[in-house]
Amino acid sequence: SRQTIYVWDLTSGEELTRIEKAHGDDCYSVVFTPDGRSLISTGESASELRMNEAGERYSISWSEIWMWDARTGKRVREFKTEGIAGSCSAALSADGRILATAHADGLRMWEVASGKVLRTITCGTRFGQRTHGVALSPDGKMIAAIRGDNLVRLWDTSTGDPLHDLPDAHPDSVLSA
Repeated sequence: SRQTIYVWDLTSGEELTRIEKAHGDDCYSVVFTPDGRSLISTGESASELRMNEAGERYSISWSEIWMWDARTGKRVREFKTEGIAGSCSAALSADGRILATAHADGLRMWEVASGKVLRTITCGTRFGQRTHGVALSPDGKMIAAIRGDNLVRLWDTSTGDPLHDLPDAHPDSVLSA
């Protein structure tokens, strides 16, 4: 299922943990903390039907970010995403202290220990409802994310300023960073 997270022992192939219904709707990314004791997953809530001022119906879902105990599958932390629409992708810094997430409206950097947002980076243009990737450089000084097309953009993590774009990084859609 697109809502289930599986953890396997790579040596034996044995399933160690199964987290069913990890998110209200699809799960989009899973990252382990460097010590392997926890994992962080991103997804979205079940879609909610709404009506705009013109009387037209539309659906909306909200980003979800959870931290789990990798052995027990118990949820141990929620990253507060109230009001952040759509799916999201995640990357973890090499030391496991900073979580970077890409959302429809931009990027966020979180302190893993507290679950608090450290920086929000608005991107000028929306990524779209679905985000397909975010990556942190090994030194933690740059963040890369994919817009809804085939553009990869880099930002400075300390200032939130864009560094440069890699337009037409691929001839078609980029699905992962």
